Amino acid sequence: MAIVQIIDADGVSYTEKEYADHIRKKYVENPPAGYSADEIENMSDEDLLDMDYFLNE
Repeated sequence: MAIVQIIDADGVSYTEKEYADHIRKKYVENPPAGYSADEIENMSDEDLLDMDYFLNE
């Protein structure tokens, strides 16, 4: 299994799991339109990363 490194806009490096945890906290505090904090908390890491990608594309 490969470890995927993600570098955010601030230049901080995360593993995929760390980044999912990071953005989950961000989106729970301020959910994007059409989502609730509960939906964000219950999303899989993969779904959360996909959502983040499409919101910031």
